[in-house]
Amino acid sequence: MTKRDVINMALDSINLEAVDSSTNERTDIAKKAARWYETAALYVLNYADWIDSIVHSTFTAEASITNFLDDQFEYVYELPSDCLRVLDLDLDPTALYVVEGNYLYTNLYDATSGVNCRYIKDIRDESSGSMEYSDLLGEVIASRLAYNLAPVDQKGVYGAVFEDILFEALNVNNRSDRWQGGHINPFWTDVS
Repeated sequence: MTKRDVINMALDSINLEAVDSSTNERTDIAKKAARWYETAALYVLNYADWIDSIVHSTFTAEASITNFLDDQFEYVYELPSDCLRVLDLDLDPTALYVVEGNYLYTNLYDATSGVNCRYIKDIRDESSGSMEYSDLLGEVIASRLAYNLAPVDQKGVYGAVFEDILFEALNVNNRSDRWQGGHINPFWTDVS
């Protein structure tokens, strides 16, 4: 699902006119939907560890900034620009780290293979281009967007619909047959 598909699904669910791709004219509700889309998508992406948006990166060099937390953490790495939330380092949920802005502070360092970081990737921009939302994420974002666009007196109804769709999507996400790291086959093979 592209960004436009998600917006149209939200508009359809509240019985409003969808965005027409054959014209450059945009209705007021289409403009409003485009503005609220970012908020709805970000809310959903941050809500859970969606398998479709979990990726990993390897830090091989420290960031070229002054480490202001050097009394607690020896190393500082620059996070990827698409990182919404760090999940863990080297698949160790107990590894200590602090995120401040675009930087991750930790005591982990491996000169040979680097430090692996799993994180939730911001896939909002990609959904209008090369990468598309899965139907699962698209439906959840559309239901959240419909809630945001609904008239005040109908928010309760659309809030309940969003909660139902979110609950179902979380169940599907949690019982996915893929490895918990978000990849069909783990990049590194020494994982128990």
